[in-house]
Amino acid sequence: MKKLLSAALVIVMASVLSSCNTPPSLTSAPPRYQVDPYWPKPLPNQWAIGQIAGLHVDDKDNLWVIHRPAT
Repeated sequence: MKKLLSAALVIVMASVLSSCNTPPSLTSAPPRYQVDPYWPKPLPNQWAIGQIAGLHVDDKDNLWVIHRPAT
């Protein structure tokens, strides 16, 4: 009886783990982005953002901006 329960547990765990690794459906909609009209917020000390050369969002959702301040 213990072997049967152990085997059933292994089968259930394998099916749960395999369902967690399934790729997203091809019919799901891609993410939609929209412009935030209030970004960037006013900067201190009369700083200004110049021409933006690059953007990066890290794993902590920090936004890093590389810009050309003389533009």
